[in-house]
Amino acid sequence: MRELERAFGPIVRAVREKIEPTKTAGLRWWLFGDQPADDDVELTADMVWGHWPETVALFRPAVDRYDREAGLTVAKEKAVVAVVGDEDRLVPETDAVKFGGTSVVLADAGHMLPLERPAELANLIREVATKA
Repeated sequence: MRELERAFGPIVRAVREKIEPTKTAGLRWWLFGDQPADDDVELTADMVWGHWPETVALFRPAVDRYDREAGLTVAKEKAVVAVVGDEDRLVPETDAVKFGGTSVVLADAGHMLPLERPAELANLIREVATKA
């Protein structure tokens, strides 16, 4: 992509400006709950698109290779607290239950819990660390 930008800079930048809002809207839907803060969506979009397409091109093969069942089996051997948002489109509540241990579902949140529910997540981490 960077080579294309060097060769066809103005054209590539113009196309990118046209598609950025659509890509960001897709990220918003995919990663956040229904009422995300605009700043959180913008921060996430900046991080993702700042590494596009190199990092994102590696994402799909990594997901294809990931063995979720094996991961869940390993997790069952540990003290686990699985935290998901009830609007998470990547890791549904049903997967949190499969981890065993304790599952916590945060209302009105998607996948980006550190941005959407930082205080609740920090408190849960503190509780788990204190018990350990």
